[in-house]
Amino acid sequence: VISEFHIQESENPNDEKNQFQWRYMNGLLGIIFTFGVLSTAIKSRRARSWLYGTGPIRSFIADYGVPLLVVVWTLLSFSVPSGVPSGVPRRLLSPLPWDSASLNHWTVAKVITYQRTPMQAIERNPVIG
Repeated sequence: VISEFHIQESENPNDEKNQFQWRYMNGLLGIIFTFGVLSTAIKSRRARSWLYGTGPIRSFIADYGVPLLVVVWTLLSFSVPSGVPSGVPRRLLSPLPWDSASLNHWTVAKVITYQRTPMQAIERNPVIG
C-alpha cells in the first residue's frame, strides 16, 4: 500500500498522473479501499448474529457477503470522476500463468513438488527456507 505513494521506476516523473496530488490521491484511495473491503467483509461474516433482517437474508449475507462486497468495492474503485487523468487510480498488473513474467512461480512450485518431504523442500529451496 505504501508503494502507491511513490512513482514507479518505469514511469516518467513529469507526467500529470505522477504529480504529488495525484500520487497522494492514489495512495489514499488504496488505503480507503483496503480498509473498506476488510471492515465490511469482517462485518458481513457475522451477519448470522445480527438482530435486524430476516433469517434467510442474514444467512445469504453471511455466506455470500464477502464476494459481493469485493465486487461492490471493485466497482467503487472503477467509478472515477471525469477530471482525473488516466492512470489514477493505478491498477495492479497480474500476468497470465502462461506468460514469461510468471514462470518463476511455476519453477518454485515444480521444485517443491519433486522433493520427498516438506522439510527437504524447505532445506533445498532458497526461496522458502
